[in-house]
Amino acid sequence: MAIPTLFDVQHKCGHTQEHNLADKAAGERAGFTAWLAQQPCTDCWKKRQDRKVSKEVQTERAALEEQALEDQERSELPILAGSAKQTSWALRVRYELLRDAYTSLVEEGALDEDSFESDVLVPARRVAAARWWIDNRDNGAMIVEILADPGQIEVGETNENPY
Repeated sequence: MAIPTLFDVQHKCGHTQEHNLADKAAGERAGFTAWLAQQPCTDCWKKRQDRKVSKEVQTERAALEEQALEDQERSELPILAGSAKQTSWALRVRYELLRDAYTSLVEEGALDEDSFESDVLVPARRVAAARWWIDNRDNGAMIVEILADPGQIEVGETNENPY
């Protein structure tokens, strides 16, 4: 007798969808269909993921991105490489990290403008991968140390398992 691989699942949104679970082990299919039933269907999930960002947030992000572009030009930082979504996000992240570093190191700290240039901006100019800035967005306090040794950064490099 053949083990079924196609299952009709009634999702929590009320929609019924057929799922091909051939890639799941036979013993995992029943549990997985129960889990799927607790989730919205694919169409409802996609709609929720594509939800609109409020006009207020869009305006705020656009203003921040404009400031970041001005700072990029003024500080002679490289244009970031990555997808459009990555570069837009990373541009804001880089701007905020460098602005916060300037505030804490120059305005409130003991570093002068020339030291900030050599210790922070020069290393930052070597990092053009948008994903690097996104990956390090929560390391504001350590950004100077991280920029001193950013590791190998290849824009096309991936660590995804191809199998």
